[in-house]
Amino acid sequence: MDRFVAFLDVGYLDAASASTLKRDKRKITAPPTGWVEWLKAAGRDLSGTPTFLRAYWYDGAFDPRHPGSRAQRRYFVAGDRDLAEPIRLAQEEGCRMIGAVPEGGSAAWEPRQIVDEVRLISRTELESLFAISGSTAEPARSSVSVRPPA
Repeated sequence: MDRFVAFLDVGYLDAASASTLKRDKRKITAPPTGWVEWLKAAGRDLSGTPTFLRAYWYDGAFDPRHPGSRAQRRYFVAGDRDLAEPIRLAQEEGCRMIGAVPEGGSAAWEPRQIVDEVRLISRTELESLFAISGSTAEPARSSVSVRPPA
């Protein structure tokens, strides 16, 4: 059975996306439904078309303003260097690790170097995936950008 899970560091996602979108971090929110749809679409681009199993949402850098099975492939949306060792361990267990980062967002060098693939989340995708306070723009649909690790 070919399935994948995703690990999303919401604190990183908010900060990197706010930077890419040139918005105040406090004015954007990441509705889970949109991100689940994005992950499902990203899975369709992978060889073997794996099934999206689940997403794990966490905040690696605690931000008090925030409200409070084994898979062969794992996505992670995070930029922390401390994820390098868990990525290596998952790879040793046979998991293919895919990092997803906002285009133009900063992420630690080491995780980006060791993942099997890096997927860039475009500005257009971020605009469609985040609810932005004071914005009247209609959410846009776009495809997933893929590039090999740097």
